[in-house]
This record gives sequence, C-alpha cells and structure tokens, in this order.
Amino acid sequence: MQQGFISNTGPAHKGWTHWISPVVLGLFLVFGLTGMGQGEVQTAMGWNHNVWQSTSTNGSDSLFSHSSPVQGDVFADWNANYQSIREIDLVKISWDVSANSRKFLNLKGLDQHVVTGFGQLERILNPGVKANLSSQITQRKGWEWHPADHEQWAIMSHADIASAAGMDFEVRPRLSSRFQIQLDRSWYADKAFPYDHRRLALESIFEWRLMGYVRGQRKFQLVNPKKTQDAGVLRARFSFAQTNYLDWRTTQWHFFLFEKEKRGSWALSDEAPLRVWYDWHARIRYDFPCQGPWDMHVSGLMDKRTDQSLGDFAMTSGGFEFGIEGKNRSGAWHSNLTWKREHFEDRLAMGDGGTEALTYGWIQWDLGLEIPHARGWSWTIDSQGVGRTSNELGRTRFQRGSYVSFCVSAGVRWRMGTSRFFMK
Repeated sequence: MQQGFISNTGPAHKGWTHWISPVVLGLFLVFGLTGMGQGEVQTAMGWNHNVWQSTSTNGSDSLFSHSSPVQGDVFADWNANYQSIREIDLVKISWDVSANSRKFLNLKGLDQHVVTGFGQLERILNPGVKANLSSQITQRKGWEWHPADHEQWAIMSHADIASAAGMDFEVRPRLSSRFQIQLDRSWYADKAFPYDHRRLALESIFEWRLMGYVRGQRKFQLVNPKKTQDAGVLRARFSFAQTNYLDWRTTQWHFFLFEKEKRGSWALSDEAPLRVWYDWHARIRYDFPCQGPWDMHVSGLMDKRTDQSLGDFAMTSGGFEFGIEGKNRSGAWHSNLTWKREHFEDRLAMGDGGTEALTYGWIQWDLGLEIPHARGWSWTIDSQGVGRTSNELGRTRFQRGSYVSFCVSAGVRWRMGTSRFFMK
C-alpha cells in the first residue's frame, strides 16, 4: 500500500487530450483579435549541436545508432505569447496564453511544440493579505528526459493540468511571504510511456528587502545625520512534492529452474508497487543592489528525492546559480550560469576506484541579447547549453559518460502594446 497525501488509481481516459492545443490556440486568437492585453511574437533560426544523445547499442531502440551518438541540425523556432490583466475593485484577473514550436530541417522526428493557457484570480483581503487561485493547462510534445532515467531520452506527448491556491502576506514593510498548495495531473498519449501521475506540492516563499545605514552623504564619521540605502533582496523558497505514478510499476527479479540451471529475468509483477517519489527543494537567492541598468543575483540550490518503490531513483543534489541582466534604450541582455552536482544513492558506476555511487556534475547556461529596432520590432540572439560530467568510465549502453549539448539562434521579435518596454 502506498503512503502519503494522495493515492494511486487506475489509468484514466486519454482521448480528450488532443483537444487541448486547438482550445488554447483558440483563446490566443480571441485575445489577439479583441486586443484585451499585450503580447509578443518571435521567430528565429539556429543550430543545435548534439541534439540527440543515443542511449542504446541497438539501433532499433533509439533514433540513431550507437556508432554516431552526436547529432546536429538546423532548426526554426516560433514563439507567441499574449497576456491580459484586469482589475475590478479588489479583484485582479490575469490570463496568459502561449505557444512554442521548434522544427528541425533533417531530424523531423525531433520536432517539438508546447501550448499553454494560464489564468489567475487574485483578491485583496486586507492591506497586508492577498489570496489567489490559479489554473494552467498544457499540451506538450517533444524531446524530453525519460522519467525512468536521466540517461534516457524520448519523444513524448502528454497533457498536464495544474491548479493552485495561495496566500500572500506582508508581515512587515520590507518582509513578505507566500504559501501555496498545488495539484497536478498528467496524461501521456503513448501507451509505451506508463507515466501518468498525480502530484501534490506544498510551497513557501519569503522575501526580505534589506536596508543599510550610511552615515552622511560621503560616509564621514563626523557627520551625524544618517540615511538608508538599498542593500539588496534576500529570497528563500522551500517546497515538498509527492508524485504518485498511476501505471508505472517497478520490475522484480524472478528465478526459474530449467534443467538444473538457474536463470533470472526482469518481469513486471502485479505485486510490484507503483512508484511514489518524494521531493524536497530549497533555494536561497540574493539580489544585489541595482547598479545602474544592471541587476545581479546569486542562488544556492538543494534538492533531495526518495523513491518509495523498488527503484534506484533516490538522489541528492546541490549547486549554485549566478545571473546578470540589464535593460536600457540600447537593448536588453541576460545571462544565467548554473552548476549542480547530483549523487544517486543506489545507482552504481564504474569509476577509477571500482564500483561506486553514480555522480553527475551539471553546467547549464542561458545567454540572450535583444536590440530594439522600431515600432515594437527588435533583433534577438540567444544561446542555451548544458554540459555533464560523470564518474562513469567507459561507454555503456546507458551513456553515463560526459557530454555537451548547446544551441545558438538569431531572429526577430515583435512586441504588441509594449512600446515603452525599453527604458529611456
């Protein structure tokens, strides 16, 4: 029997999921024609290096053979977003509809698309307390990490619905907090991926605006008057989530006796428990005081996952993030660098010292530049990438070694109703 806040049930009907994209795109068209808000449209072309990492020695089990694990291809991106905010007395209603698509020139099987609709209702209860309800529906198809293992990749199609309720508190003039509970439900279109699941998440966020005291305008000790100055913002986020998979059972090792020879095989068993994951997440972020048009922040990250079934997915990770962004009349620029180390408790690797626990080191980066042109048009240059190091030696069928994947793109963006987006 599974323990926790939510319980497993049988597989749900999946026939309605193909209606999500048309419905959300219809909302996007309605918002656009009625001019109820503001939005943007972006198109770009670029190159993706190592777009697919082969995960099998058998060519029939992956898109590419084991002899050519690194693949690259030209791609075209199309992104659109439209949002609307309406305030009626003490109530604020906001909508956000977006659609993203990526098409590859040669590797057509890797084409991706995501369509999302989001709505939120926020009400002011008193000057220091606000309540909010939100809902989001997403239909996604594309290249994703296989839930069964970080080393596996697959083209998946699934629909997700998330609902959340929260409270915002202003404890003090410079201290605020938020508490939220969220319920998610996911349906996978392909029966080959039995990863339908329910997820319950509890989250708390704290924000503290720091102030420093400066004695005198030039910090002279003999000047008595004091004044305050911005010393940055400290944010903390803590969350707990339980994920119950509805169809994904663990495998068990069964022994058979044939002519005095023992043989074993992995087989699904009705007695095998469904997977249940518990995730803990903590993030501490410090935003430095604004220096002209530039904003900088640094974050510390910690995650832990336990697997309540027979799997080997228990994992602990920690890392940090550093980001810089700025915006003025000449353009906008952002950059983020994340380093993270993952340690699996029961998953093994063949390292220098023999068999040891599998450990990954991750480096991820995101760079972007936007140069305004005229009438809401601007030029964009973007780059994203990820690099992985591993303590696994040699080449195994699960590709637990090191690799690098990145993409670079350039395009144009048109902003609607945001002519004053760039500061003077």
